[in-house]
Amino acid sequence: MKKIILTLAAVLIMSTPGMAGAGPLRPDPIELNIKNIEQETNYWCWASLIQQLVVYHSVGRPPAQCDMVSLATGNNLGRVVDCCQNRDAEECHRTGNLVEVMELVTRYGGRASVIPIPNEPEEIYNLLASGQALIVGFQMTPELNHAYLIKGISWVPTDDGNDQAILLINDPAYPGSQSIPFDKAQPTWITAIAAD
Repeated sequence: MKKIILTLAAVLIMSTPGMAGAGPLRPDPIELNIKNIEQETNYWCWASLIQQLVVYHSVGRPPAQCDMVSLATGNNLGRVVDCCQNRDAEECHRTGNLVEVMELVTRYGGRASVIPIPNEPEEIYNLLASGQALIVGFQMTPELNHAYLIKGISWVPTDDGNDQAILLINDPAYPGSQSIPFDKAQPTWITAIAAD
């Protein structure tokens, strides 16, 4: 009888998720259905990310990247600037800053706020689970920053038996979506904006 109870206990433990032999519990993958839109110039990643959010939330036809750059540039310079008619103008070759991105997201029907840079992948998971995407910025060169949008996260097992968080991103410098390990991406981030 004792042998039957021990065998039954072992079978229950082995078949229960998260228990011995079943591997670690992993959250279900999460992905927001945000289509990547490529940036139209080397400097307009931020405008592309705003377009992606406008399309995702179906708040109308997305504004042209050049219109958003014109608006932000004109506000900074205190005069009208037309980056659609004159894309090669020096004043139109610029990256956006946090305030401009948040103002434009809001202007086109969304919400955005600066948040502390996430230190753990679970922070990103919780943000995505709430329906918000994460825009992160990083410095590519001393003169140039870049940004991409995090739209998904999953965990994959590693050879050492642990889990690795994999981010699904829309980098507007490239077509489609890309995957990148959280632990390789996170140390490069210098800004973070939660947006929906």
